[in-house]
Amino acid sequence: MPDSSKLYEATVNTLPSVDNPVYFESAGGGGGSFVIDFAGGQGMEVASQAEANTYAENLGNALKGLVFYQRRSIDSYQPDPADTLLIGSGVDYTSAHFVDNLNVAKVLVTGTAQDPSGTGKAYITITLSDGRSFTNYIGESVSMPLIQAGTSLDLYLNQDSSNSEKFTIYFGQDLDLTDLKQANELQGSLSRAFKVGASPMQFQADIDVNTKIEVKLPSLASKVIYNGTTLDISSLKGAIEAGEVIESALNSVIETISAIGSYQSRLNYTVGGLQSALENTSQARSAFLDADIGQAVEDFATNNAKVEISMSMIKQLVAAKSMLTRLVQ
Repeated sequence: MPDSSKLYEATVNTLPSVDNPVYFESAGGGGGSFVIDFAGGQGMEVASQAEANTYAENLGNALKGLVFYQRRSIDSYQPDPADTLLIGSGVDYTSAHFVDNLNVAKVLVTGTAQDPSGTGKAYITITLSDGRSFTNYIGESVSMPLIQAGTSLDLYLNQDSSNSEKFTIYFGQDLDLTDLKQANELQGSLSRAFKVGASPMQFQADIDVNTKIEVKLPSLASKVIYNGTTLDISSLKGAIEAGEVIESALNSVIETISAIGSYQSRLNYTVGGLQSALENTSQARSAFLDADIGQAVEDFATNNAKVEISMSMIKQLVAAKSMLTRLVQ
């Protein structure tokens, strides 16, 4: 069962005697799964390719016009010990677009004192790296604006409550967004939870696990590099503007390619350093494993005895010098 970008597969009993839920899994990964309940006593026997084609056509007709939405639960991050505002909280993301990577570019929490409409409402806005923005519905305050543990808030795409693409935040703590300090703390906690500003790609660059190279590349989606502009070359003015937009888009692509080259050079240099460190470690390990411990202990004992004899001779020499001095006197 393909959509525009994913393929879903399942083994189906085409003539079940009882109700039979069938799980369709994404063949290439990244598309999740969904379940279709096949009613018992319905269906048809499939014993030939022609019957298989008929069955597939019937199933396709039954699903025609349906829109599938993916839903992601985001609840598996390790919070900073100071991020107590999100204890017990979670986030769902629902979308008809099957996105492999969901990158949040910005989180904004607007307290009641900052409400531009002056109506004393509070808002939470999540902006993705592709420019899409999700905000709680413009006519909805956040529990006036006290948030109680166990409640949830839907953040709709473009503040349109009829849009099924949304974030749903489930709050695990009581919050008061009339308090500017707490609003700012919530914004910081959500930003850290979504890793705003952090690179989705990080590579360890040294033996120290905390030494990393972060790879940050801008989105090259057409709506981003064209800045949301629809190109129209039906007129001279439109053609000129389209040329300017395309030139800006090309510059963005060239800058990104240059950044990729820079990252590649840094990574190649890092790989060389890590290979050298690995070779040194391997040599040290080999020397340790090849060491003759018995001979080493014997050599240590011999050298230790020599040192003790030398110290004894030095003491005797000092004593003889002192005795000779007294005889001369």
